[in-house]
Amino acid sequence: MGNATHEGVRHGSKALVHLVSRSVEAQRFEDRVRETAARLRTLCGGVESQVHVMFRVGDDPLGRRTQFVGSIEVTGGVATTTFLESLAPHAGDMLDQVAHLDLSSFLVGDDVGFIVPKERAPIRYQYLMRRQAKLSHAQYIKYYQKTHSQFGIQTPGIEGYAQFLVDVDASRRAARAGGFGVWAVDSVSQLSLVSVETFIA
Repeated sequence: MGNATHEGVRHGSKALVHLVSRSVEAQRFEDRVRETAARLRTLCGGVESQVHVMFRVGDDPLGRRTQFVGSIEVTGGVATTTFLESLAPHAGDMLDQVAHLDLSSFLVGDDVGFIVPKERAPIRYQYLMRRQAKLSHAQYIKYYQKTHSQFGIQTPGIEGYAQFLVDVDASRRAARAGGFGVWAVDSVSQLSLVSVETFIA
């Protein structure tokens, strides 16, 4: 398990894309997502660690209620909020033939680590969260960081825990520019796992 901090360590700006596949072969979908990531990596200056691709694990017991089957993450380096917004049209153009963009997300925000893994874990569990109507986005983020984070920190069977704090305005602009339909999310909880089986056990 990585080092834990109750305050959280800000890792900088990030974009998260969650994709709902069209009725295409899984291999075609995955190939196009990887091609899109390669294009985004080039736009980021070619730094390998800045762009990651993730796909839903087979027989996923944690994700039965979601249609998302693929994800792209862009972090670090030149990844300012404005730059991340500018990537959305490129991603949308490349993914439109294999993904339902209107059902897919393009989120921009800041990454905060609470348990930082020693190395990148093979499984990342991402949980998109929305605030209760009685809370403003700012109130929710304060609660999420100060109080809700304790659930993540105390969760057994994980290697890392981070919160992705969504910039709703930037996400709305980026999603509209790229043709993505999902942006009204307040945060994403991220658990790093060795395996789904280990986590469930």
